[in-house]
Amino acid sequence: MESPAAMFVHTAAVYRRLESLDDGGSPTASWLPVAGLTAVACRIQPYGGGEGLTAGREGQTITHTMYTGDVDIRTSDQVLYDGAYYNVTAAVEPDAAGVFKRFALEKIV
Repeated sequence: MESPAAMFVHTAAVYRRLESLDDGGSPTASWLPVAGLTAVACRIQPYGGGEGLTAGREGQTITHTMYTGDVDIRTSDQVLYDGAYYNVTAAVEPDAAGVFKRFALEKIV
């Protein structure tokens, strides 16, 4: 039987939003790579055959599911995979065996 880690055949980078004030005092935001999460072993696949699921906040569509080991990915993060960015819209705690986490992703178009 294939080990769970062997099922993580993709690599993704995680970005976290950093808010600050510009020189004029106005708020500004930047997306920065998260140290230690620039090459996360994972599996990313289209959600439900690629049809997507509308849920959560208005206009949000879950387009992909991502599986990883136990890493610090948050619902406010973005993921870069295969040249496309995705918002992390939901996170499910590790399975009963503590082997993997599951995340719902929304492709940014």
